[in-house]
Amino acid sequence: MELDTTRLKFEDWMALVGGLVLIGSVFLSWYTLEGHRVSGWDATKLTWVPLVVGILILVVELALAMGVVFPRSEGFLIAGCGAVAGLVAIVRVFVKHPGLKADYGIYLALAASMMLVFVGLRKLARSYMW
Repeated sequence: MELDTTRLKFEDWMALVGGLVLIGSVFLSWYTLEGHRVSGWDATKLTWVPLVVGILILVVELALAMGVVFPRSEGFLIAGCGAVAGLVAIVRVFVKHPGLKADYGIYLALAASMMLVFVGLRKLARSYMW
């Protein structure tokens, strides 16, 4: 098995980007507190969820590039993982703590997770329709 990026479709590249953005967003500023920025990693214990989801997406896409064939379940996996990471971001945006204001990193995590949901649903639609 060798790594061949020609096996990856457009959705796979979108998932790779979403996974990388999700991993990176964990270490960006999620909150501002009295003028100081707090990264997602330092702000909450739930941040390991988007990090693990991002790593899992990268592993799935690497396996696809190596020729592993998933029996239509990769769309469920990608959409489900994106939904879980998005749920963490949504909860952290709407759970208000005194003095904390949501910052750009948490919105980036939310956008990346929603992109993963979209990619997963698109892969499902493609696998069941064609």
